[in-house]
Parts: sequence; C-alpha cells; structure tokens
Amino acid sequence: MKKTTKQRKKQYSKATYIAAMAAVFVGSAALVSLVRLSPLTLQTKEQESLSLPEVSMDSAWSGLSSIEDKTPDVSETVEMLPTMANDVLQTEEAEPGYAASAPVTPPKLIMPAAGEIMHPFSGETLVKSKTMGDWRVHSGVDIRASIGDAVYAAADGVIEQAYRDPQMGFTIIVAHGGDYKTLYQNLASVDMVTVGQKVAQGDCIAAVGDSAAAEMLEEAHLHFAMQNGTEFISPTEHMQ
Repeated sequence: MKKTTKQRKKQYSKATYIAAMAAVFVGSAALVSLVRLSPLTLQTKEQESLSLPEVSMDSAWSGLSSIEDKTPDVSETVEMLPTMANDVLQTEEAEPGYAASAPVTPPKLIMPAAGEIMHPFSGETLVKSKTMGDWRVHSGVDIRASIGDAVYAAADGVIEQAYRDPQMGFTIIVAHGGDYKTLYQNLASVDMVTVGQKVAQGDCIAAVGDSAAAEMLEEAHLHFAMQNGTEFISPTEHMQ
C-alpha cells in the first residue's frame, strides 16, 4: 500500500528528531572531553611560559669578585711551609723504622802471627826509628817472626787492597765492616789473595817477609796495624 503524503511527512519528522538528538549527544560528549583536558592544556601552557631568569653582567662580575675574596693568600701559605715541613719531620721521627742504625762495633782480633810484640803501638808519641834515624810515630805493632812464617786474618772481612807500599813493603788491607780495617805489612808477597776476596778469622793470607824499606834494620817481623776510618788505633786493645 502506498503511503500518503501525511504519513511520509510524519516519518521524516521522526528521523529529523532522532538525528538532532544524536548531534546533541555527540556535542555534549565533546564538551565534557574539553573540560577534562583543560587542566592539562593549561599546565602545558604554563610550563611553556616558564623561562630562565636573566642574569645581568653586573651580577656576574659581582659573583666573581666574591670568589676572589675567598681565595687564600699565597704569602700566608709560603710562610706556613717551614712549620709544615717541621711537622712532617717530627712525624717521621716518631714513627718506628726511622731510628738510626746501631754503630758497627770494632772486631775482636786474634794475633795474626805466632810471635811476641817487640815494638808496641805508640799513638801520638814519637819514637826513634832504627832504620830511618828519625823520630816518628809507630802506627802499629811489630810481631817478631821468621821470614816465611804464616800471616793470618785477624778477623772476618774482605780484602780491600793488596799492593806494595814504598816504605812498608807488601801490604794487605782487610775491611771488617763500618770503618774498621786491619793492615798487614812487611810481607813476602800479596799473591795469596785477591781484592774483594772474603776471608774468615784465622785464614792464612800471606807470609812474613822483609819488604819494608822503613824497617829493614829491624829483626824479621810482621808489622800489624788497625784503622778506624783514617785514624790509626791500637790493635792490641781489640785482641781477644
């Protein structure tokens, strides 16, 4: 059955009403969304509006001046250096391990030849030299012996020198640690030892000779001396 004109108009009116209501609903939803998003939008805009504060050149120079004022005076530091160095030295002295090493004690000697002492050590006292005919100090002791008799190391040590002295003849010097040395002179030769050789007390190191021009008129003997550094000291005071 065909619809009349009145029925068609009524149908169109309902459709128009439904479309209008749908438009209102969509518009309301969009408005609610805008309202909900508005705080975020405002916050974003506020953040975009933020900017760093401007710093003027006057304030910058003022800041540098305040830093310079706090810089320590170099002259005061230099004046404190002696005191600081003294404090370091006192600290080092107080700590263990900085104590000075104990001095080396003189060696205990044995007689280096089998015989008696015929001329003692004179120290600073002048004695008459039978061979040279003058007055001089006798820097060691003369031990009576026969030519060819054995000469022994008076203490442990190292051969420091082995040579021929113009006045005292063939000479061997043994170092005993620290500044202590023993000298063996008027020897037959120095062929039995080498420089740097270690010797033990009682080792045979040479034989008695007659090579000392300054004591050639004396009986056969070993001239035996002892030194502490460059000073001659009495060997008999250190014999066992």
